[in-house]
Amino acid sequence: METSTPSKNSRAIWLASICLLVGVLGFGAVPASAASGIFTRIFEMEGNAIDENDASLYKEGEDWQRTNNDIWVDLWNTYLPSATKPTGWDFDVPYSGKAAVRVFVPDYPGLPGFVGTIFDDNIFGAGCKDDLDLNTCKSETGNSPDKNQWTNGYAAFYNIEGLAAPVPVDGLPPGTLYHQNGDLVIVMGGDVHDGDGSSQVGGWLFRQQVPAELIVPGEDFPFSRSIGDILVTVDWSEGGRTATVRAYRWIGGDTTECPTPGVVLGTDDNLCKIFEGPNAVCTPEYNGLACAIANYAPTEEAPEGVGETPAPWPYIAKGDRSVDPANGIFTENFPETTLLEGILNLSAILRLNDETVGCFSDFMWETRSSGAPGETYNAKLKDYLLGDTELCGIDVDKSGGTLSKVGDLVSYNILVENTGIVRLYKQSITDTLLGDLTSTNGNCPGGDEDNLTEGESCVESNACGAYLEPDGTCAITAWRRVATGDPDPLPNTVTVVYDSDPGLQGDEVTSSNDHSVNLFQPAVEVVKGGDTLSKAGDDVTYSFTINNLSSDDAPNLLIDDTSGVTDTVLGNLTATAKANGCTSLAYGGSCSFNVVYTVQSGDPDPLDNTVSVLYHPDGFPNNITDEDSHSVNLFQPSVDVTKTGDTLSKVGDPVNYTITVTNDGSSDNPGLENGTITDTLLGNLLDGSNPYVTSSDCTGTLGPSGSCTIQATRTVQAGDPDPLPNTVTVHFDPTGSFDNDITDSDGHSVNLFQPGVDVTKTGDTLSKVGDPASYTITVNNTGSGDSPNLVNGTISDTLLGNLLDGSNPYVTSSTCSATLATGASCTIQATRTVQAGDPDPLPNTVTVHYNPDGFPNDISDSDGHSVNLFQPGVDVTKTGDTLSKVGDPASYTITVNNTGSGDSPNLVNGTISDTLLGNLLDGSNPYVTSSTCSAALATGASCTIQATRTVQAGDPDPLPNTVTVHYNPDGFPNDISDST
Repeated sequence: METSTPSKNSRAIWLASICLLVGVLGFGAVPASAASGIFTRIFEMEGNAIDENDASLYKEGEDWQRTNNDIWVDLWNTYLPSATKPTGWDFDVPYSGKAAVRVFVPDYPGLPGFVGTIFDDNIFGAGCKDDLDLNTCKSETGNSPDKNQWTNGYAAFYNIEGLAAPVPVDGLPPGTLYHQNGDLVIVMGGDVHDGDGSSQVGGWLFRQQVPAELIVPGEDFPFSRSIGDILVTVDWSEGGRTATVRAYRWIGGDTTECPTPGVVLGTDDNLCKIFEGPNAVCTPEYNGLACAIANYAPTEEAPEGVGETPAPWPYIAKGDRSVDPANGIFTENFPETTLLEGILNLSAILRLNDETVGCFSDFMWETRSSGAPGETYNAKLKDYLLGDTELCGIDVDKSGGTLSKVGDLVSYNILVENTGIVRLYKQSITDTLLGDLTSTNGNCPGGDEDNLTEGESCVESNACGAYLEPDGTCAITAWRRVATGDPDPLPNTVTVVYDSDPGLQGDEVTSSNDHSVNLFQPAVEVVKGGDTLSKAGDDVTYSFTINNLSSDDAPNLLIDDTSGVTDTVLGNLTATAKANGCTSLAYGGSCSFNVVYTVQSGDPDPLDNTVSVLYHPDGFPNNITDEDSHSVNLFQPSVDVTKTGDTLSKVGDPVNYTITVTNDGSSDNPGLENGTITDTLLGNLLDGSNPYVTSSDCTGTLGPSGSCTIQATRTVQAGDPDPLPNTVTVHFDPTGSFDNDITDSDGHSVNLFQPGVDVTKTGDTLSKVGDPASYTITVNNTGSGDSPNLVNGTISDTLLGNLLDGSNPYVTSSTCSATLATGASCTIQATRTVQAGDPDPLPNTVTVHYNPDGFPNDISDSDGHSVNLFQPGVDVTKTGDTLSKVGDPASYTITVNNTGSGDSPNLVNGTISDTLLGNLLDGSNPYVTSSTCSAALATGASCTIQATRTVQAGDPDPLPNTVTVHYNPDGFPNDISDST
C-alpha cells in the first residue's frame, strides 16, 4: 500500500518515499457532441492507457498516458535518475488535459516510490471489511495474492462544463436525472500484478483528511470513517467483460443518514447503498451514471476488448524475469485484465439521493476477495493505496503594507480563492484586527480612508458575494490607521469559512492567512565632534557622523534634498553630506564627513554651533530629525622666558645663569608641547648631556600656568666678546593638534672686566756684606676701567717679608694697603743690610696678591731684584834686600794686587805708605825709584813700586819696615787695606 497527504494546486509532496502529486489544473470543459457519450467526451474508457487509441471514437477524451505521464516522470527522476530510460516512453510531455485533480500512486516492490522493502507490501490485516470502521482494522506488512496486488493506482477528477443542455441519464425515466454542467466526474484506475482470476476492486472517498503518515503496520488504522464517506465498488466477472458498479454511503449505524431510496446494509447498519449499475461496461456512447472496463481479451462476443496493451509507465508483471528496476527495465505491456478503470458521475448519483457532492479529501483504492452473492462490500480486503483527492479548497491571501508606524494608514488586500472543484458558499469572513468583513462594504468615514483616526478601520470595497465557483476569486480592500500602543509587529489574521451547501449545512472549508505590519520606529542621530580647543586663525576640524537608529524593520532613511544637514556656523552642509555617502542610510548604517573652519577674529569664546539633520523614511513623508551641538574653547596661548645671571665676570670665571620658562597663556590653554629651549651661548638647554646645565626641571611640555627653571654655568673663555651677550629662545606648540609656534626669548649680557695688578721692585744692584741695600716697590692696579677694586691684598717679599706688616723693620715708608682702587698705585721703601752668608748675588722677589672685589679670583704679580754682593780685596807684597849695612842702599819692590771679586768695583782713594819709606804715592818721595801705582787700582790689576834707601846709621838691626795700602771700592766707603 502507498499513502499520500492532502495537496492542492499542483502541490508536490514527497514523504518517506511516498509519492503523490495532485494537480488542480482547472475545470475541464466537456464539449457537447451527439456522437459520443458523456463519459467518452471526458475520458477514453476503452480498456487501455494509450491516449486516443481509437481517434474515431475517443478523440475528445483523455487517457491515462496523458494524465499520468508527468507524475511518474517526476518519480523516475527522483528515484532512478541514472537508470537507462526505456525506449518508447515519453519523458518530456507535460500534462495538457482538463483534469481538476490527478493522482498516481505506485505500490509494488521494486517500483520507484515504493514504501517498504523489496519483499513486503503494506496491506489490509485479517478481518478488514468495507462495512467495518477502519479504526477496528489493522494495516499489515506482507504480500497480497497476485491478482489483488496493486502495482499502480491512479485517478482523475473532472467537472462537466460547456453542455448546451443537460444530458439525460440512460436507464432512468425521462426528466428523472441529468448529467449537467458542474457535475463531478471521477475516473479511477489501476494496474495489478497478475490478471489471473477475478479481481474485485473499490475506492473510498473520505471526507476527512487521512493522516497517512500515522499509519503503522501491525496497528489499527488511526482514523475512523465519517458520515457521508462514499465507497464505489466494481465487481468483475466473465474475465473482465462484465462489471457491476455500486456506490455506498457510510452512515455509521445511523439509518437516518441513509437517504431514500438508499438501502441500509452491512454490519451494524454501517452502509447505505445509493447506486447500483449492473452490466456497466463502458462503451463510447455510454450515458449512464457509472461504468468500468478492463483490458480483457477480445472475443466474438466482445470484439472491443484490447487484451494485452502497452504499459506507458513503470510496471512489473508476474513472471517477467527480465525486469530490473534499478536499471530502468520494466514490463512493457499490461497482460490481459491487469489494467482496470472505472468512471462515475458522483454529483448525479448523490443528486439522485437529494444530496450534494460536498467535500472529499482522500481516495483509497482497495482490492478484495469475493463476498456475498452479488455484492462484495463485506468481502475481505486485501491491498490498498491511499492518495490525496481533495475536492474542496478555499484559500485566502492577505497582503498589504508590511511597514508602517504609529499614525500612518495601512492598506489590506484580501483575496479569497475557491481552489477546489465544487461551488462554495460564503459563511463568514472575519479579521482579528479589522473585524467582521462578511458583508461590510464602503464604510470609510466621508468615503475617504484619510478620515480614519488612530485605531479605526474601514472597508473600501468588498467583492465577495454569496458563493465562489471553482477557481473563482473575490477581493476585499480595507484600511486601518495604526494606533499608539499597537503591538510591534502588528499582526492580524483573516479567516474565511465557506460551505459546500447553499444553506450552509454541508461541509465547511476554512482558510486563514495572517499578515504582519512591522511598526518601525524611525530615528536618526547626528553626532558632532571636533576640536574642543582652538584659537583665532587656527583651523577647527568638525566631524559629523549620522547614524540610522531606526528599528531594524524600518526603511532606509533618505536625506532631505534641501535642508538635509545645516549648521549654525558652517551653513548648509547637505551637498557635503551627500558626497560622503549620507544620501541613503540603511538600518544600522552611518556616514561620516569632516568640515574645516578657520576661527575668525571676533568669534565668540566659546565658539558654539549646532548641526541639524533632516531625513525621511523611504516611501514615507515623515520628518525624522536630530541635532547636536559642539563648543570650541578659544584659548590664547603664550609663553614667557626670563634669563638672569651674573652681570660682571672675566675670562676663566664661571657665569651663572637662571632661565625661567612660564606658560602664561589664558587659563583654558591646553598646555604646551614639542618645546625647545636654546641659547646662543649655552646651546640646547633640553639636551640632557649639555655640560652647562647644572639643574633643570624643564621638559618639552609645560602645563597650563606651569613654569620651570634651568640653572646653567659657563666659564668665560678667552676671546669671548666683551660684553658677553647671549639670548635664550623657547619654542612650543599648544598641546594637541596645533602647530602654532609659541615663542619668546630673553637676552643677557655679562660685562667682562680685565683685572690686573703690576708690581715693580727697584733698588741697589751692588752691595756687599754689611752694607745696606735699599729697595723701592711700586704696586699698580692695571685692571680695565670697569674692573672692581682689588681687595684682600698681600705684598710679600722673599727677603723683606710681609711688606704690609706695619712692624716690618725693613719698611722705611709705605702707601700700600690691602686694597687698591682701579687705576691706583702705591709705593713701599725698604732697606736691608747685607748679611754675612747672604748669597751672591743676593736675589729677592716681591709678590702681590689681590681679589677683584666680589670675585675669588687671585690677581697677582711679582717682580724680582738682585744685589750683586762683591768681595773687595787688596794684597800688598814687599820684597827687597835682606842683607845690607849702614850706608848701603837697600832696594825694595812693593807689589799691590786688586784681589777683589771680578764683580767688585775698582779700588779708589788709595794710599800706600811705608813705615820706613813713607808715602809711596808721593811723587817727591826720594826713595821711590819707579812706580806704576796710583790711588786707583782696577779690579784684578796690580802695580809695582821700586824704592831704594840707604841704610842709616842708627837704623835698627834688623832694619824692619812695613808697607800698608788703603783703598775704597769705587762708590763704597769701605776701607780695603793690606800691609806687609
